[in-house]
Amino acid sequence: MALVKELGDLVKGDILYSDVYKNGTLLLSGGTLINRTAIEKLINWNISTVEVLEAGESIQTNQDTWEVKKKTSILYSKGILSTKKLFYDSLIYVVNESRYGYVLHDNDKLMWLENLFIHVMEDDRISNAVFNLKKLDSYSYYHSFDVFLLGSLLANEVGIRELDIFAACCLVHDIGKLQISKELLNKEEKLTKSDFDILKSHTMEGVTWTKKNKLPKIFETICKSHHERLDGSGYPNGLTDKDISKEIRIMGIVDSYSALTLKRSYREPILATKAIELLLNKKKKYDLMYLITFIELLNIYPPDSIVKLSNGKKARVKVVNDQQPYRPTLQELGSSVTFELPTNLSVTIPKFIRWDHVEQEAVGSKREQYWNLYINNLIAGDWETAFENYKNLIDGLTVENVFIDVVVKTIKEIDLRWDTGQLSVGEEHDALLGIQQILQHMHKEQAMYTDTQR
Repeated sequence: MALVKELGDLVKGDILYSDVYKNGTLLLSGGTLINRTAIEKLINWNISTVEVLEAGESIQTNQDTWEVKKKTSILYSKGILSTKKLFYDSLIYVVNESRYGYVLHDNDKLMWLENLFIHVMEDDRISNAVFNLKKLDSYSYYHSFDVFLLGSLLANEVGIRELDIFAACCLVHDIGKLQISKELLNKEEKLTKSDFDILKSHTMEGVTWTKKNKLPKIFETICKSHHERLDGSGYPNGLTDKDISKEIRIMGIVDSYSALTLKRSYREPILATKAIELLLNKKKKYDLMYLITFIELLNIYPPDSIVKLSNGKKARVKVVNDQQPYRPTLQELGSSVTFELPTNLSVTIPKFIRWDHVEQEAVGSKREQYWNLYINNLIAGDWETAFENYKNLIDGLTVENVFIDVVVKTIKEIDLRWDTGQLSVGEEHDALLGIQQILQHMHKEQAMYTDTQR
């Protein structure tokens, strides 16, 4: 029989009745003879009580029980070690300071995420699906792991209930991609409309998987709706603000940030500050309150951010180092002096106040209005209206400036919207045809200009 003893009551010769674990790690196995080494290990790990055999009970009488327990503990320990290895291997792949800032310098947060990952992966339905996704397409797995980390951290900041369940949802949000071919997932060429339709089906395939595995309703919601956007531009149902839950709002932010900033087989990663600028620019798509919390969590602020420093002063972010975006060059408001955040963290940026560019966009100059009308009509295939706004945009520009400031900018805008999943194949096709029309117009203008110079 087992007898519970305080650490101070243990004596040399006591025998552990059961295994002793700490944070999922096996410290001592059942059947271990208590000696100085065992006691020191228990002290170092702050173990206060253990189960030991009662006096007079022989180790032989429990041999069969211990053999079963020993085999079980070995299998359990191997599973834990395998999951831990996967966690840290994945961590090395997705985490760097240029994307995460200082957030995982906090060892408590790192250990919390490790234990959360181990806990989530104890569910065979989750772990089997995750290993299958990793086998099919490593990028889809690493992206899902990245979303698990970022989503768990942000959800913890904003107080999401049943966080362990939400974390599990983050890890399998793209599990429907198990039904998409690896070739399509990694296709380097532009997707056809048919390709894009197949790719979008991963949301509903995820729903099928959650129902088949009898998972809670929240899994179905996350798998189905993580591409929905507040302005109704998402899929598969075009939900709008009032229909989108807190969990989906969080998913929209971390899923987009991860997709933008991780390297793809067909695209280099976008810088963290550029990704954040893109999310801020699309404020009608993303929940601004959660987005600001996310920015403050990472401590990565794009240029022209107005921030509050830990010393109570306010400053503007002037220059951001791409490799160390968490240590920008700042200019204190009301002063012309610039300075870099100190390495000893004696001054930090705890609060984001606003992004000046957002306010300027809200006011909007005539040129910005023309640009928005031009690009939107170009995408919609209304080339006649787009061309009218194009002519307003190029008024007063040289041919060279038209090419740089309008044509090149248009191509970059279309590519960015495509890469971030904001365009359908048809919209991208219409926009590219529109650009061809503009280039033809430029060619005529250049010919006319050349003739006048003869």
